[in-house]
Amino acid sequence: MINETIHTHTSPLTPFSCTSQSLLAWQHLCLENANTCQWCQEPEVKDLADFLISCGAIIHGAGTNTLNITGRRKLHGTDYQIIPDRIEAGTFLIAAAITHSTINIAPVVPSHLTSVTSKLCAIGCHIQQTSSNGLKVG
Repeated sequence: MINETIHTHTSPLTPFSCTSQSLLAWQHLCLENANTCQWCQEPEVKDLADFLISCGAIIHGAGTNTLNITGRRKLHGTDYQIIPDRIEAGTFLIAAAITHSTINIAPVVPSHLTSVTSKLCAIGCHIQQTSSNGLKVG
């Protein structure tokens, strides 16, 4: 077993890609540097970790700034529903704002869209949460 702690990011891959690939490693890996592990807190990385955990992976700290992965050689199948795409949802919200349109969008995770919705509200857009997984702009 390899025991490794990453303190800096030296991969030519994006930090998000590197973190995602690290989740698939067959070794013990601890990502704990704040500069590298800001990507560990991304919703997509947490969702990937949750999926792998449901397949039998050993991952601790998903969604925090310290991600511990203990590799396994074999995982099992699972039923899993991935999170909605926040980039796509944000794009539709911005398109509605630019065109002064009204749009209802669901399913989304509103907490994953706060950076977009807060900026849209700051420029005068009206955004309403219509349900636990729905937003309306217009």
